[in-house]
Amino acid sequence: MKEISNLDKWILSKTNSTIKKVTELADKYELPWIPGELRDFIVNDISRWYITLNREKLDIYSDDPDKEQVMAVLYEVLFKFLLMLAPINPMLAEELYLTMFKPHTDAVDREETKSIHLQDWPQFDESLIDLDLEEKMSFTRDLIEEVRALKDENRIRLRWPNKKILIEPKENMPDLEFADLIKQIGNIKELEIKQNVQSSDNLLKKETKYADVYLDISVDDDIIAERVVNDLIRNIQYARKKNSYNVGEEIALEIGTETDYLKHYVEQQKDDISEKVSATKFSTAIKQLSQDDDKGFGTLHICPNKDCSASLKENVISKLKKKKDVNCPYCETKLSEKAIKSIFFLFNRNE
Repeated sequence: MKEISNLDKWILSKTNSTIKKVTELADKYELPWIPGELRDFIVNDISRWYITLNREKLDIYSDDPDKEQVMAVLYEVLFKFLLMLAPINPMLAEELYLTMFKPHTDAVDREETKSIHLQDWPQFDESLIDLDLEEKMSFTRDLIEEVRALKDENRIRLRWPNKKILIEPKENMPDLEFADLIKQIGNIKELEIKQNVQSSDNLLKKETKYADVYLDISVDDDIIAERVVNDLIRNIQYARKKNSYNVGEEIALEIGTETDYLKHYVEQQKDDISEKVSATKFSTAIKQLSQDDDKGFGTLHICPNKDCSASLKENVISKLKKKKDVNCPYCETKLSEKAIKSIFFLFNRNE
């Protein structure tokens, strides 16, 4: 087996820490506290964190070289969680065991039993528990929550990229072991640890226990282009799903807009769009596209303020059509139906 990542080491450490904690609670008959420990582990550590961070690797069409490693770790972690769950929720644990785990016990060199309740209680491996690594991950998660809060408070969508985040350390700040995760989840291009950060209008600040966090909200054409394209990809993927296209099913895609800089943004990231929406044929044009009953169709409405270029939801467009006064929710630009910029897309199966 290849060398596992620090993220894998962390989830294995959390698994064994949880087994140790739950075992201690059971031995002391402090049974009411066990469900909370298990809920926190499966919801926050496994589902909202480990699986979320590995979502692309776990995709059925992924050819990532680490895919099998991640799946093997996840299988082991979920099985041990299920063993701990069995006394708490015996029927659910039994159903999951019989459908998900029992058919594969030979493949993972584990003894097969007719019921999960005939399996042994999981034993924790002290050598896999790394409390220092768990603390570093906890610090990383706290920083990510602060980045999310900064974006939310300042009406910046989480999936929008930002140039940089600056970390100004305080006393006893843990090592930043998982800086790449902060950039990945927060959609940050650069991360820098820096003493004595000078405040400016482009830096938003959050104070935490171990560090002050500064988010650079300045934008340039590359940042705006990525914002627009990210929103466009998301809309095309939603339209694919709405039109019952299978994941990975190839399409021919046509994109039109009457705005030169939006066309440039699309063409600039043509390869990325094609890859993410499975478009093997791709064309762009300076024109408005019309709906076609034989094709999937969608329109992305965009704020006319080029330095914002936020995609606008249908309720905003509906208010404009009713001649109501509406401002952009992100930059407060006064909107008019005539000024709104649009990107249109048409697609069909590539046969």
